[in-house]
Amino acid sequence: MAPFSIDVAEPDIRELARFFSSQTGEPADSIQQRLEWQTRNPSRLREVPDVICARLTSGAIAGAMLCLPHRLVRNAVQQTAVMSSGFYVDPSIRGAGLQIFLTYRALSTRYALYATTANAVSERLWRSAGGKPLDRTDYELLRPIAWPGAIEDVLVRRAGRSVAPLARLAGLAGHLRRERFDASGELTRVERPEHAVLTSTSRDLQPVRDAAFVRWRFFDVPQVDGIVYRYRDAAFAADGFIAVIISRRGYRHQLRTVSVADLWGAIPAAAFPGLLGVLGQHHRASADLIAIRCAPEAYEREALSAGYRRRAFDYPIGWYLDPRAALGPEPVLMPPAATELV
Repeated sequence: MAPFSIDVAEPDIRELARFFSSQTGEPADSIQQRLEWQTRNPSRLREVPDVICARLTSGAIAGAMLCLPHRLVRNAVQQTAVMSSGFYVDPSIRGAGLQIFLTYRALSTRYALYATTANAVSERLWRSAGGKPLDRTDYELLRPIAWPGAIEDVLVRRAGRSVAPLARLAGLAGHLRRERFDASGELTRVERPEHAVLTSTSRDLQPVRDAAFVRWRFFDVPQVDGIVYRYRDAAFAADGFIAVIISRRGYRHQLRTVSVADLWGAIPAAAFPGLLGVLGQHHRASADLIAIRCAPEAYEREALSAGYRRRAFDYPIGWYLDPRAALGPEPVLMPPAATELV
C-alpha cells in the first residue's frame, strides 16, 4: 500500500473534481459544478472541514470524503448534523478509507453524523463504528408513469446487462400507455424561495427551511431540475409545499424520475394520495417514474394505497452515529431534504 497522509485543509475544487472523475468516470467539469454548489450550502461551518482527503507523498489526492453540514430543528431547538458524501479511495491506498472515516467519526463529539448513500464498503465502516441504520432507508417507494423503461430496468437489474437488448424489446412490448392518476387539489409552482418559508412547530426532525436553504437546495441546484410547488386541497384543509427533484436513473439513465424531496406545511396524511395524483398528472407527459424515500409511516401507508410499491435495497443505505443522542429517540427518520443531491 502506498504511503499517505490525512489532510483536512480545503483543497482546490478543480483538483478534487479531477479525483472524483478518476473514480467515477463522470466528467470533471460536471462534478466541479456540484462541488461549487456545495460550497454555497448555507449550513456550512468553519469548524467542519468541507472534505477529508488522503494524499500521497507526492501531494496528489488519492482518497476523499465530503462533509456536508445540515441545520435541523425539532420543537424550535436547532442543531447541525454532518452528512458524509462522495466517499472514494483509490485502490492503491485502499486502507486509507478507514483513516478517512475515523477522522470523520471524530466529529461526533460535537455533531450527529449520518450518510444516505452508503455502499457495501461504507456500510461495514458505519456498522463497525457503532452506527445505526436510519429508519426506512432499506427500500424506496416507486410508481411508474410510463412502463417501457421501468420494465427494461427491472429485467436488467435482475438478470444483468447481458440481457439489455432483449430487455429493451420487452419494455417496448409492454403497454405503452401512460398511467392515469386519481388527483385531488391543485399544484402551483413557487417562483421565489421566500414564498415557501414557514415557521416550523413540528415535533419531528426537520430541515431549517429558511429562504437561504430553500434557494440553495431547490432553486440553485445544478444539473437537475428542482421545483417547489404549493399544494392546496380544501377537502382536507391542506395548504403546504412539496419539493421535487427531476433527474435520470436506470442503468442507461433512461428513466426520467420525479423524486419527492421534501414536504412541509399543513398537508395531512389523508391528503397525500390526492397530492401524489395531481403530481403524477402534472408530470405525466414528461416523466417515467415517481420515487419516494423516507416517508413518515402514515404517509407511506397512503402512498401504498395509491398504487406505489416498495423496492428493497440490498442493505440500508442510510446510517447515523449520534453518541450524544442529539437527533432524539430512535428510530431516526432523516428528512429527504437533508440528504444529498438525488
